[in-house]
Amino acid sequence: MESTGNLRREEKMVSKKIIFSLFLFSFCVSVISGVLSGWYFNNFGQKEIVVLDVGKIIEEKRKEFIEKYRDREANPKMRQEMERDISYFIERLNRVIEEESRGRIVLAKDSVISEARDITYEVEKRIKRAD
Repeated sequence: MESTGNLRREEKMVSKKIIFSLFLFSFCVSVISGVLSGWYFNNFGQKEIVVLDVGKIIEEKRKEFIEKYRDREANPKMRQEMERDISYFIERLNRVIEEESRGRIVLAKDSVISEARDITYEVEKRIKRAD
């Protein structure tokens, strides 16, 4: 009887060791997977958030249009030229914003409370360069 009691105790010890080993293995696997997934998303999965003050860009362009067309007489030809210039500007602005948004999230500056990198100056330069 004593040998069966010892045998049962040994079985319990072995089963406790197996359970502890499985627990330790599971814990290690979950820690390693957590570290690897954190590293992956930090390096590859996260997009940079940037802000753009579109209102400032449009206001600057509005001042340029006023200066350009201020002394000219209003006529259909001038109106067509203005519409063409405005259309061209809006097209360039949209294209530059689209290019800047590749791999990033671009938000309107007024809608962001926290600090984010402002790309307004870069966008203005790229639009002017296209002129």
